[in-house]
Amino acid sequence: MSKITIWGYIHNSKEDIENFKKDLRSERLDILFLEGVDEEDSQKRGFLYHFYLRGVNSFNRLEGKLYVPRDFLREYSKKYGFRIIQGIDFSFSEIYDRVSKPKKILIFLIIILILFIFLFLTIGKLIRNSIIPSLISLVATVIYVRLMPLLYLCGMVHSTLGDRDKCMGENIAKQIGKEKYVGVLCGNDHVKGIKSYLEENNEVDIRESKSYKKYEKQGFIKKSIENIKLLKDLLF
Repeated sequence: MSKITIWGYIHNSKEDIENFKKDLRSERLDILFLEGVDEEDSQKRGFLYHFYLRGVNSFNRLEGKLYVPRDFLREYSKKYGFRIIQGIDFSFSEIYDRVSKPKKILIFLIIILILFIFLFLTIGKLIRNSIIPSLISLVATVIYVRLMPLLYLCGMVHSTLGDRDKCMGENIAKQIGKEKYVGVLCGNDHVKGIKSYLEENNEVDIRESKSYKKYEKQGFIKKSIENIKLLKDLLF
């Protein structure tokens, strides 16, 4: 039986990462599993897949800013003597393949429909000679166009959330071996799902994100500011 600690975090939360660092200084670990997989897939599989890969590229641009820095993990693994294992999640191409074709098309059509709504509002303001509102609406439309591939990726990833929990839980169970102290670092939405695949033969402790609860209690303005910060990281 292994003692497994699962840390959940929000990908743009510095507070969660700092809390994780503090825990690593006091927790004993033999091995640490990380959500995610490194994969480069440029197969030519049609327009939707190409659009999906553009979303993957946008995600990769954000990864260094929103996810746990790899250098920090390598430094701590050497300092505290634990191994790091990545690649327990589906690859991006596997996520795409697990979504049914009708759902792929539906997600894409919803994104296009929202684009048409933006365009309709912009044109309506131009017809009424509302210059400043027209400019604001135009800027919002341009930003949305930049975000469309990333939104498509998010829709696909969300569609496979339960499957991904199962995949990660089973991969961790297979690779634990005889290690006694095991850590898992993943997005907060995966914590309980992964736990359900590991608790039968192990002692499992979960540490859910503290910043997520604070975020949920924030008002509309504070949430909007946090989202604008994310847009800044992606667009500039």
